[in-house]
Amino acid sequence: MKFIRILKSQSISKAGLDFSTPKNPFESMNEIPIGRIPQELESSIQEFIKEKSIHRSDRMVHLSAYLANDLMHNSYAHEPILINIGSSRGATESWERFYKDYAKTGKLRPTSSPLTTQAHISSAIASMLETDYSFAIDHSLTCSTGSAALVNAVAWLKSGMSIYALIGGSEASNTDFTLAQINALGIGSKYKGRYPCRPFNEEMENSFVLAEGAGLALLESCNEQNLQVGDIIVENIGYAQTAPPSLTGIDPEGLPLHKAMKMALENTGSKPDLILAHAPGTVKGDQAEFNAIQSVFTENPPAIYSSKWITGHTYAASGMLNLSLAMKIFNGFIPADYPYETYAPFVHPEKISSIMINSTGFGGNAVSILLKKI
Repeated sequence: MKFIRILKSQSISKAGLDFSTPKNPFESMNEIPIGRIPQELESSIQEFIKEKSIHRSDRMVHLSAYLANDLMHNSYAHEPILINIGSSRGATESWERFYKDYAKTGKLRPTSSPLTTQAHISSAIASMLETDYSFAIDHSLTCSTGSAALVNAVAWLKSGMSIYALIGGSEASNTDFTLAQINALGIGSKYKGRYPCRPFNEEMENSFVLAEGAGLALLESCNEQNLQVGDIIVENIGYAQTAPPSLTGIDPEGLPLHKAMKMALENTGSKPDLILAHAPGTVKGDQAEFNAIQSVFTENPPAIYSSKWITGHTYAASGMLNLSLAMKIFNGFIPADYPYETYAPFVHPEKISSIMINSTGFGGNAVSILLKKI
């Protein structure tokens, strides 16, 4: 039997590298709160971009490549490795810039096509890492993209098609067009002050905050005899697809997440100690996930926590940010409590050996990942 071990995981977001600066404030764009990478990290990212000659690539590539370079450390590049890193909005920053130029001049540079192709994210990283036996693929599954990359990697690793997998999600969509979409949906936060994104808020107000970020993980296929005490493994995965009530709607009972969680729990014989929720700070989305959790865990439900009050919503990267947070929690990190009143108060469990990560998005998709510490 093959096990999937998480060798390393790292994220970058408004909360810094792996939630190192959780109190970093949100900024604003067009008078709307957004989450940006902390300024103290920006100079390091810019130096890296110049060093690797990827300055022409979209920012989603910059963020994920920055993490990939740190995770790999010139290791594994000569081993069979799957590279599967996706995005929800894709190269929207570059696309919008190119389109503005085209609208003015009627002309485009030849590089506008490859630099706005979403698959550029994985292929650019494979090239940067100078891999010998890699297969680089990309995909988009809205906000479940990063988690879906892990699901795909599990299939690859268990089938023997690869030994290692570098997977994740990256998002850099703090743009005029994307913010206009948030306004059109009517879900943007009206809260002022330090914490505008408020998942599960007791006032039942929409508090969605768009943010940039990336999260990556390096996975390995191994046999049971190779596992060591303290290793983190993917115990099981669950996924689901149901017809949503509308293009932008969500099932009020969280049916996709209900199905995904049930699938992830099959044959495990236990429930997680903690659920890192998707909960993006929208009234309907948060409530639907809460309902789904209550319907799956009818007695003594696990502790529930959403980190988006710290990071904002990073779309494709959000599930992988939670994976990075889970790895820290397994090693003793205690997440900060919500600085506002919620209908799902967080109580940190005394002992944590199992964590479930939920992701869901437009189109009725959902992914649940069950992690276990050996």
